[in-house]
Amino acid sequence: MRGRGLAWLSARLQYWGIRAVGWIFAILVTFVVISALMPVVGTVVAMSESWPEEIADRLQPLVSVLAAIHDGWVGGVQSSFAGFASPVNPVSSGNPSLAAHAAAASQAVSYGLTPYRLLVSAGAYVTFAFLRRSYYSLRYGFADELLRMRMLIVVDPQMALVRQRLMLEKAVSELTEPMHATQGVNLFSGIQALSMLGKLPEREKGLAHAVRKVGNAAVHPRHEDQRVLMQLGNAVAVALASERNLKRFLAWYRRHRRRGAMTSAEWERIRHHFEQYGPPMDEPGADEWDYDPPQQRPAQGLTQN
Repeated sequence: MRGRGLAWLSARLQYWGIRAVGWIFAILVTFVVISALMPVVGTVVAMSESWPEEIADRLQPLVSVLAAIHDGWVGGVQSSFAGFASPVNPVSSGNPSLAAHAAAASQAVSYGLTPYRLLVSAGAYVTFAFLRRSYYSLRYGFADELLRMRMLIVVDPQMALVRQRLMLEKAVSELTEPMHATQGVNLFSGIQALSMLGKLPEREKGLAHAVRKVGNAAVHPRHEDQRVLMQLGNAVAVALASERNLKRFLAWYRRHRRRGAMTSAEWERIRHHFEQYGPPMDEPGADEWDYDPPQQRPAQGLTQN
């Protein structure tokens, strides 16, 4: 294809190589977690006979399935850990339950990763990933972006701050669509307009400005906070804190996306307030990227932010 040479192919191979390593690692971690939960499964099986009849009947299919599996990784828990939940546990020192659980989990892991256990672990991981993405989609509305964000925080926290600001701008832009024709895409103005109309609560307004400011600091080398963000530990901490702020804002955005959106009539009512404005006083040099009045673009060549 045009424009897709060896460099493009190399980049794609690297991308899928990294994804494959990530999937393999995630499946291995899932195997260890499932193995650590096997003592709990053994406890459920061992206690099933002493439970009330109604509960025992509901769990009988699960018990039958576990009993039919001829694999020490699962089936062996029925006999090996029968006394795990008993008040008196034959462990000489430490917390009896914790010690027994640790020993049982270690034994389950020692069985190794067979094709059957690999399939179970992969299925469990895929199920967990699907449920997590569904939860993010329902709660925040930016599922794929937020899930990629955590990896980006580890690899490049400064870029993660920039992407967080872009996600915030996308959400605010959707809520302030009537402004775009005359005011342009302006994050600060959009936040202020929603606040002026009483649509954006003070808490969410503060969260949005916090994400906006650290995003500005990450993308502009002359910003006074840039030298702090250049330190890896600081950048990761700031990116994690900004991620929490962004999620709280997006949770509000997801719940109020329809009734919180600006109408054309509301924009006309407050439009005169945005015809003349200056940069915020809390950020030196913020006018270089936070403000882009339409009437100044041809003369000053400013870049939208």
